[in-house]
Amino acid sequence: SLRPQSEGDRGSPYRCCQEYSVLEERERPRPRRLLGRIHDLLRRHLAFEHALAIEPRSRKIHLELADTHYGMGHFERAIEFYEKFTSVDIHEPRAWKQLGLSYVRVGRAKASELRRIAPSSKFWTDLVADSDLYRDPEAKPDAFKQPPAPEPEPDCSKPSNMCEFLNGHFRQIIAAVAPAKTPEALYWQARCYEELAFRSFSQLSDMLPPEEIRALLREAGVALPQ
Repeated sequence: SLRPQSEGDRGSPYRCCQEYSVLEERERPRPRRLLGRIHDLLRRHLAFEHALAIEPRSRKIHLELADTHYGMGHFERAIEFYEKFTSVDIHEPRAWKQLGLSYVRVGRAKASELRRIAPSSKFWTDLVADSDLYRDPEAKPDAFKQPPAPEPEPDCSKPSNMCEFLNGHFRQIIAAVAPAKTPEALYWQARCYEELAFRSFSQLSDMLPPEEIRALLREAGVALPQ
């Protein structure tokens, strides 16, 4: 198990620049400021990785590494460290918040790829029809199809992604379908990451006041009722 201790960090400046290129114009830092941020993140990453090699059970280092990976745009790597931290410490709001936001980032990437390769597929239309995370919050409600009619209970005597999903085995589904790179695989990954994100945010219900949780959901781009 992990235990508290010191600090540390390492990463790719190219990934930071990729993240920069897709930011909205208004969100972009100035180039000089971006380079300073990259340098700081790289320095922190190297230090934390070194510290982790010395103190592999340190919870503090795992959380600092998770934050640094998140800052560098390494969201899947950040998830690994946030998950390790929250598996032994469930009382740190920062960890649940950033874990949820990491799931949102990865889920949105999967949803965007699905839309790119199969915009007319049932996988895409079903995903956005029943999602508060992936549909455009600015779009009018009638721009989307109604949520699909409830399907009959699946026959779970045979293994299926739907049965695994209903049983809450989100991580198992993600690992199983990830190599496929098909619309179906992207659909299931996006659905699983959305569910994981909301489950992470739900952990904050007893830690943060409602207005902070609503602000977090707005930050995540969740379509909230007016």
